[in-house]
Amino acid sequence: MTYRNDGANYVDGKEHARDQLNKLTQTLDVLSALVREENRNKCPLNVLSVLEDVTITLSLSELRPDFQLNIEVPDNYQVVANETLLYLLFRNLIENAHHQGGDNTLTISLE
Repeated sequence: MTYRNDGANYVDGKEHARDQLNKLTQTLDVLSALVREENRNKCPLNVLSVLEDVTITLSLSELRPDFQLNIEVPDNYQVVANETLLYLLFRNLIENAHHQGGDNTLTISLE
């Protein structure tokens, strides 16, 4: 099996899978280091504000126009967490739903 890579070149399926695995491993290594370092810097955060920051960033560059994101979070919902890690968590959640989900809708709700 082959995958079309850049319109001109073909990449063997095993090689493509190996490259993707290497990228995933590197990403996990970076995130693990970030978690160890950033886990010390916790503070009260407004969840809705963090979600709004993520959606504004993604809406400007990466989300399809037909992707619907529903956020049902109370205005005053707070958690004690590291802001960078919470941002990355929500960004990853939204990106995964956008790219990997079978539906064009994601609902994030907290009570």
